[in-house]
Amino acid sequence: MKGIKKYLMLIGVIFFITQGLSYAQLRIPQKNIPRNINPEITNQIERLYSHDLIERTDAVIRLGEFGPRAAPAVQYLIGMLEDTRPVVLRTDPQTVLSTSASKQALIALEKIGPSAVDPLIVTMKDKDAYMRKHAAEALGEIGDVRAVEPLVIALKGEDVSVRKCATVALGKIKDKYAVEPLIAALKDEDSCVRESAATALGEINDTRAVGPLIAALKDEKSKVQSAASRALSIIMKNLANGQTAEPLIAILKSKEAFVRRIAVKAALDTKNVHTVEPLIAVLNDGDKEVRENAAKALKEIGAPSVQPLIMALKSEDIHIRTTAASILGEIKDNRAVIPLIDSLNDNAWLLRFEAAKALGKIKDDLAVEPLMDALKDKNMKVKENAAKALEEIGAPSVQPLIMALKSEDIHIRTTAASILGEIRDNRAVIPLIDSLNDNAWLLRFEAAKALGKIEDPSAIGPLSDLLNDKASYVRDIAKRSIEQITDKK
Repeated sequence: MKGIKKYLMLIGVIFFITQGLSYAQLRIPQKNIPRNINPEITNQIERLYSHDLIERTDAVIRLGEFGPRAAPAVQYLIGMLEDTRPVVLRTDPQTVLSTSASKQALIALEKIGPSAVDPLIVTMKDKDAYMRKHAAEALGEIGDVRAVEPLVIALKGEDVSVRKCATVALGKIKDKYAVEPLIAALKDEDSCVRESAATALGEINDTRAVGPLIAALKDEKSKVQSAASRALSIIMKNLANGQTAEPLIAILKSKEAFVRRIAVKAALDTKNVHTVEPLIAVLNDGDKEVRENAAKALKEIGAPSVQPLIMALKSEDIHIRTTAASILGEIKDNRAVIPLIDSLNDNAWLLRFEAAKALGKIKDDLAVEPLMDALKDKNMKVKENAAKALEEIGAPSVQPLIMALKSEDIHIRTTAASILGEIRDNRAVIPLIDSLNDNAWLLRFEAAKALGKIEDPSAIGPLSDLLNDKASYVRDIAKRSIEQITDKK
């Protein structure tokens, strides 16, 4: 038993020794190190041959600090890509770095830059897939277009990890030549490659990828779907930023609600005036999120949306008409006043409802008389919004409302009294006092209530007379209004 243990221990020691040696030994013999280069660089290259993992890793870091001047060390650093054993370094008294010689070699090659590209391209043909993988990573970090073609070739290789690293690298280089090969990679048998290809297409940001990425939204793997969605968001944002809306219009016609949501969100983020027309077109979209974000985008775009929205008030689609009226109210541009007034006569009560509400938000004097007429609307909700709008407009509404206290329509008289109470303009005090003598108890009630809100002391006497009114509701409100006025006084 003891013999077996000793044997296993011996095997373990041999394994670790050989592993250490294999990681330490570079493919280039140490004797071949050129002697006609900077002595400091030569010194660090020699340290790469050390049996000590920490020393090797530190040498890689020092070579990276030379930047482009360390070009003679490129082949040696490429060799260190195989040295993947983890190491912990103390870079200064406060900082501990967990890394590997391989990771630091990638960083060093990136710092050296263009001089490392050709040797790394050669490494892309190495028999060792691990070396090809790291060469692809380094080429991606350097970002030189010379690497595009060999990376595209690598997309057709047998090793999954190499294909994945090649897609990532192409995304970082962002060369348009890679778009078609990356589109083809969206159908790779490995989901990680498909995911990386989708991400890379988003980074390159080319409209050719839109259709294939939409198809990738149906991938069996959720990570691929998410990557495709993110890529589409980037590309559509670019489209929304463009000088023409045509590409965005085409995408907004997609049967996939998810795609339309992405497109509208891109328009919302960019707030580009060229997106106004396509956004209006989807105000009646079957998807709630699309509708809401389209309306929000148009509101945030503001003034450039006004004229197209005014034209939309004449749309055959009631959803577009009503939403357009609502957005115009939010934008509060006076150019919309006359078209909204015209909409108060539309056959659809919902448009009349939204138009009245919008006019209240814009608060233009021109809307007072049309809104007074809207108090006679056959739809109760329209009448309510007209009343609220007159209240919002305030002082310019007072005189027409005072005149309305003499209307033959009891509903008009009571609504006018109620609105005058909300506006609280003292010009209404005497006309409201006169209304305390009206035959309709509902008007006496509303007039007394309004006088309490205005809080003018001259109304105390007339309100006191109402304490004997035959209607209990009127007596109660008269008492409450007197208390309001006296408390104020």
